[in-house]
Amino acid sequence: MEQRYRLKAEGRTLPKITERVAEIFGIEKDQMIVAGKQPDRVHAHSVLAYWAIRDLGLTATEVGKYLGLSKSAVSRAANRGQKLIVNQFLSLQA
Repeated sequence: MEQRYRLKAEGRTLPKITERVAEIFGIEKDQMIVAGKQPDRVHAHSVLAYWAIRDLGLTATEVGKYLGLSKSAVSRAANRGQKLIVNQFLSLQA
């Protein structure tokens, strides 16, 4: 909860996190919000979903509207995202 407020105070928003995830995965920012099944895009969506839900406190429905995915797809993506973050030592901080 405390981290959520700190991130918001730092100006971290869903578009800003999208930029960070795009940077990590080498994807254009505007390609991040386009649905697709390419592995790099799926991984990026997963990490974005996890950080948006866990760190920003957004709901799966809100993230789904942003990414053009269903609520259940976002929930599954967030679970994948958590594993990717741990296995690849990814950080929201640049």
